[in-house]
Amino acid sequence: MKNILLSRIFIWICVFFFIALGFLFGLFPASDERPPDCEEAIKWFMKAAEQERVEAQYELGLKYESGCGAIKPNRDEARKWYQRAARNGSVLAGQRLDRLTQRPAGSIDGDQPKSAGQRLGRAGPKKDKICAYAGAIYEGDLNKNKPQGRGVMMWPNGAIYEGEFADGNLTGKGKLIWPNGGRYEGDFVNNKRTGKGVDVYPDGSRYEGDFVDDKPTGKGKLIWPNGGRYEGDFVDNKRTGKGVEIWPNGNRYEGDIVDGKRTGKGKFIWADGHLYEGEFVDDIQTGKGVLVLPNGDRYEGDFADGKWISGSYPKKNDR
Repeated sequence: MKNILLSRIFIWICVFFFIALGFLFGLFPASDERPPDCEEAIKWFMKAAEQERVEAQYELGLKYESGCGAIKPNRDEARKWYQRAARNGSVLAGQRLDRLTQRPAGSIDGDQPKSAGQRLGRAGPKKDKICAYAGAIYEGDLNKNKPQGRGVMMWPNGAIYEGEFADGNLTGKGKLIWPNGGRYEGDFVNNKRTGKGVDVYPDGSRYEGDFVDDKPTGKGKLIWPNGGRYEGDFVDNKRTGKGVEIWPNGNRYEGDIVDGKRTGKGKFIWADGHLYEGEFVDDIQTGKGVLVLPNGDRYEGDFADGKWISGSYPKKNDR
């Protein structure tokens, strides 16, 4: 028994010895979710703010107004970032700027800057916290060290999300702004745009409608910068199904769409009064159809490559 006991003790000593060596020489890497200091967070916010991301500009104003870690309050810096955010349309920044201007330096009037959760209307006693999470900087509600509730997340490339989280994922209502100027506001499920939302693209195009797994799918409306618009069905970010498309010059199409092209049965009405109703293939009148000219002449029969090739041609005087 004594030898067995000594053997077990020796084994446990060896185990603890090798574990200690592992930590000493970095064999067991530390978690990459360590909370960053405020200087690091401000550096990230600064990068996005210089790209005119209004949320980052407002965050910098808050950090400099109240102080953050080793960074002491700096009213001039706070005022500068509030001004830039206000010029970019932030109502909250304008309100903070007014209060900062009215309040004497060094005074505390009970109207301290609101945290991310307070700004977003979160109820409950949980405190906001700045932390690193999944390669991003996060400020907001936490549950078991994961974003849960409402908060703001910013990535190194300057993208910013503000809204609801669940189990560390973008889930619920929120707003996502990309560095290229694109932005989305609406529903998220597990980090993907799913539900109802509005997507504004960098070129100024705008989509409003249903999303599934980050892609317009379902019913929606797409508006181009030149004034053209489409309203109808989408599948995997493509106009597919039934829809209506209107061009800036007044031309109008109603009918079947496949992969963004007129394919199937439909009706095309030109602004000058021409009308074609029938079959289309890849945006071109192909198959059976009827073409009516502005003077009333009517071509009915087979079409290929947009041209009438056979069938009846009764003029208006013959009818």
